[in-house]
Amino acid sequence: MKRLLALAALAPALVGCVVPSGARAPAAAPLPIVAEVEANGRVVPLAEFVRMGARADVVCLGEQHGTSTHHRLHGRLVETWGQAARAEGRALALGLEMFERTAQPALDAYHRGALDHRGLLAATDWTHRWGHDPEPYRPLLEGARGAVDALLALNARREVTRAVAKMGLDALPPAVRAEVPELVLDDAEHQRFFAAAMGAHAHGGGAEALYTAQVIWDETMAATAAAWLLVPSNAPRQVVVVAGNGHCHRSAIPRRIARRLEAAGRRHGPIVSVLTRSGRGGLPSLAASDYVLTVPEERMAKHKKNDAPAVEQYGDGIIAKNRRASFDYELSDTYEAGLQLIGSEVKVLRAGKADLSDAYVTIERGEAFVHGANIPELSGTPFGHEPKRKRKLLLNRDEIDAIERATEREGMTVVATKIYFRGGRAKLEIALARGKKLHDKRESLKRKEADREARAAVSGRRG
Repeated sequence: MKRLLALAALAPALVGCVVPSGARAPAAAPLPIVAEVEANGRVVPLAEFVRMGARADVVCLGEQHGTSTHHRLHGRLVETWGQAARAEGRALALGLEMFERTAQPALDAYHRGALDHRGLLAATDWTHRWGHDPEPYRPLLEGARGAVDALLALNARREVTRAVAKMGLDALPPAVRAEVPELVLDDAEHQRFFAAAMGAHAHGGGAEALYTAQVIWDETMAATAAAWLLVPSNAPRQVVVVAGNGHCHRSAIPRRIARRLEAAGRRHGPIVSVLTRSGRGGLPSLAASDYVLTVPEERMAKHKKNDAPAVEQYGDGIIAKNRRASFDYELSDTYEAGLQLIGSEVKVLRAGKADLSDAYVTIERGEAFVHGANIPELSGTPFGHEPKRKRKLLLNRDEIDAIERATEREGMTVVATKIYFRGGRAKLEIALARGKKLHDKRESLKRKEADREARAAVSGRRG
C-alpha cells in the first residue's frame, strides 16, 4: 500500500539541521498537506525527497497555476530548504515564473519588507501580467520572504513572447530581440513534449513561431536562474524555481540551466525536475521528471446555474452553446469540425470560456473558416490572441464541398452551434441553417412558453 506522509509534520530534523539563533522560523501551513512522492514510478519517503532538495543546486518545482494545495506544498518545502540552507551556510534563492524580469525591483522591495502583498501585486501589474487569482499564491510568497536570501523574477515580457508567437523571431525589432537569450530549438525530447501538449494545434501555419515562443519562455527563466547561481559568492548558491509543470520537466528549464552552468565552467550538483499533480492525473504528456508529487484534489467551488464549468485539462466536455441558433434559424445537417488554434486560445477554452452568439462560417478558396467566435483573451498569458479572429476549420473535402453547394445553390447559412472538447481536442459543431420568418420565431416562443408552463405544473403536482 502506498504510504502518504503529512508535510505539516516536517521539522528541521528531516534535513539534519538546527534553526540558528535569531533566525526566523517558518510559518505553519494554513492546513495540513499530504504529499506522495514518486521517483521513476517508485514511492519514496517524503523525508528522503526533502533531504535531496536541501543538497541540490537547482530544484524546479512544477505546479498547476492557481492550485492552492500546490502553492502551500511548495511554500512549506521552500521554508524547510531555506532553514537548512541558513544552518549550513548556503544562499538560497526562489525563482518565480509569475513575475517578468522587469518586476525584479518590486520583488526586491517586497523581500526586504518595503512592499506588502497588495503593494507587490500593484507594483508588478499582476492582473495584467499574470492574471491568475493571487490569493492562492500568498502562502508561498509570504513564507518565502523570510526563508530565502533572494526572490527572482524569472519570466520574459509577454510582449516579446506574444510578438514571436504571432510573427516569428525574425520580425522582432533589434531592441526587443536583445531581450531574447541564447536559444536551443532542436532539442528532440522537448519538441516531442511540445507536440504532445499542443496536439493538432502544434502543426500547420504558425507552429514554428509558437514553438519558438515556448522555448523563449523556458530559456529566459533558465538564464535568469543561472545568472544568479554564477554570481561570485563566498557562500555556495542554490535556487528553487517554481513554474508550471510544462516548464519544469527535464528538457525544459532544468536542462537549459545545466547547459549554461557548464558553458560557464561551473561544476554543479544535482539539478532536479519535480512535477506536482492533484489526484492521479493532470501531468503534461511526455513530460519526464525526476520526481512527481501528488497531493489530494481540491474541492471545486459550486458554479452558478448559468456558469460554464471549467473543462478538465485533458478531459472532454461542452464549453459553450449558441442558444440563439435554434431560435433564429431552422437547423438541418450538422458537421463536427476541428479548430486551428494557438496555445492561449486552448487555455481559455480549458477554462470554459467562449461565446458563439455571433459565430458564422464561410468557405473561401476551398477552405472553411469561422468568424465571430469569441474566445476571450486571458489576462497574463504570454502569447495572447485576438478574441474574435478568423479561425480555420478542419473538415474533409467532401464536407467542404457539401457545405459550399448548400450555401451557393440553396442560399443556406452556416452557423456555429456548440464548441467542446472530444478526445482532448477542441471541436466546433456547425449546422446548415435557414433563417426563420417572424411568425416562425413567434411560434418558437409560444412552444417554449408552453413547455415551461407544463414543467411548472408537473413540478407543482410533485410538490
